[in-house]
Amino acid sequence: MGEFGDFIKPIFDTLDLYHNQGVDPRAIAISFKQLAENHPHAELEIVAMEKRGQDKFLLRAKTAATADKSELSAEYFATGEVIIDPPVESGRKRIKYTPTNVEVSILAERVQYYGKDGKLITESIKDYTRKTVRQEFNSLDNFLKRWSAAEQKQAIIQELNERGILLEALADEVGQDFDPFDLICHVVFDQPPLNRRDRAQKVRQADYFAKYSEPVRAVLNALLDKYADEGIENIEDISVLKVQPISLLGTPMEIIKLFGNKQKYLAALQDLKTQLYMAS
Repeated sequence: MGEFGDFIKPIFDTLDLYHNQGVDPRAIAISFKQLAENHPHAELEIVAMEKRGQDKFLLRAKTAATADKSELSAEYFATGEVIIDPPVESGRKRIKYTPTNVEVSILAERVQYYGKDGKLITESIKDYTRKTVRQEFNSLDNFLKRWSAAEQKQAIIQELNERGILLEALADEVGQDFDPFDLICHVVFDQPPLNRRDRAQKVRQADYFAKYSEPVRAVLNALLDKYADEGIENIEDISVLKVQPISLLGTPMEIIKLFGNKQKYLAALQDLKTQLYMAS
């Protein structure tokens, strides 16, 4: 298997659902939940949700060996766009999102969910985020330490999603140009946020690039552009080397050789991420 092999044989039966349009992951979660409820004997369980390229999203689910995958796939995509309620006065739709064990409805700039006592709770998205995050990170220092220690920032983002943090809804309110790090630091810990483009620009203005050759600087600059446009998750995936404009600098193997080897490329990427979040 090559370094960039795309196929790994699964150790259990899986159902792969590819989405070719810009689908809201919350809508995907709702559609999948409905499918699982309709087919309990299929024993559906999500094992991966990931972005593929610039315009595809993969949901991979574990299934029972006897499940009819063709039937499941056909029913899943036959449901079309998920709209839970008609638009409210603000023009925004109400969407239900189900994290690990609490169903949350997003209505305008507020959320509704049932507390442990069974009572309906309504509060702002910011208050909900602040309270939920502080259950895991009781101080800014704790959050910063965990974020800095994570080699893959996507792991922290996934953990936040699994705990019910509505990052996309939060970005709708605070600003789409901020990445999850700044959304959490700003909303939960009252820190002034930097948008992704400003973070990238501060890295460029520092002396960070001086130690690299010109071809390597070109790659790192392209990665910064990708971060500014799409976020940290995209540059952490090594397949970003196959995507324009980075792919214009060479094949993935050619780009990696500019750094010496794959380990040195990953080390430079890790250093780049460290620089991004040092900016303030």
